[in-house]
Amino acid sequence: MHDLRALYTGTVVILTAQITHRSTDRLKELLKASSAATRHRMRWGLLCVLTFMLAGQAQADILATSGAMVEVAPPPSLVSGAFESSTEIRIIDEGSKFLAGPLFVDAFGPGIQFPAGPLDVLPPGLFVHTYIVHFDPAGGIISLAGGVTFDPGEIIVGMALHPPYLDGSDGFPVGLPAVTYPTGSTTRGFETLPGTDSATIAFDLNSVTFDLHAELGIDQARIFTVPEPSTIALLMAGAELCVRRRR
Repeated sequence: MHDLRALYTGTVVILTAQITHRSTDRLKELLKASSAATRHRMRWGLLCVLTFMLAGQAQADILATSGAMVEVAPPPSLVSGAFESSTEIRIIDEGSKFLAGPLFVDAFGPGIQFPAGPLDVLPPGLFVHTYIVHFDPAGGIISLAGGVTFDPGEIIVGMALHPPYLDGSDGFPVGLPAVTYPTGSTTRGFETLPGTDSATIAFDLNSVTFDLHAELGIDQARIFTVPEPSTIALLMAGAELCVRRRR
């Protein structure tokens, strides 16, 4: 599995082959001949249909945390100074929901992620589970590292690291209504200076580690996952094999 888009392309090939009984090689040729925009719509459209049908069966949760990362209950406020800790990077489960409209994310796919990178769009109707990572030290320049691993089959489809994309997902239906978010603050999110904040999404898209250096404002990130049941996890494994054969 080289990247998220290759995985979804493989999924389209497998499902279409089962339905139409055409050869996988022929379907690969059809996908290759399609425009990039068409392939993108097919991938996300398929994902939306699958997650809609199986949303009731989906399970999503944090399996484990490491380093300074700690899962906590939602606080009343995540604005600067309201939920401080110099020893913990806190992660809060925001629950599952269908996206009411498109949302921009500036981190996706495996590897090291920095803010304001290439953008992707999560489409309306996509069923996601979200978590917000929060690091607000009590004072001084503090550096902490930690990670989170999700339940098997749950994959990361994007993260919001930069203020505009965090702001854009704070409201309904993503953000928790009982929590006050620092929407509009220019000092939230990842710092953009070299050698400061970074996140690394694992190759299997099931975990992410953070290396955070808080000096001004709050380090925050919102993680979007697809909480897929075991049947979709197996389908994705088959898609990976298909993509490998394509190479």
